[in-house]
Amino acid sequence: MPHAHISRDDRKTIAALLQGGRHNYTEIAAQIGKSPSAVSREVGARTDPDGMYRAGSADRAARGIRAAANGLHRKLVPGSEALRTVVGRHRRESGKRFVSPTTELMRLFEFGVGSLEFEV
Repeated sequence: MPHAHISRDDRKTIAALLQGGRHNYTEIAAQIGKSPSAVSREVGARTDPDGMYRAGSADRAARGIRAAANGLHRKLVPGSEALRTVVGRHRRESGKRFVSPTTELMRLFEFGVGSLEFEV
């Protein structure tokens, strides 16, 4: 099965087949060319509070999640939230001032000081 996001057209097909009530996730997946688990995750994650899967609201929710995820800075690049987190944690734990973020990051990686795990 192709590994790609479920498109707006896929969501319309899922909604139409679910409303008909005679199709299971395997049949829907075959029709849109995705895996049954992808269809199951999509329906489970984006079903409205009233229990209905609607293509329009599902698509808006998915676009919102992707937009939020794309706005995160996940790399340790100058000015990124990830770098500020690492620098701040190292300062708190070591009490040292940085000469430069690049130099300090090289020291962190070289000597394995602390954990570089953080939450965004």
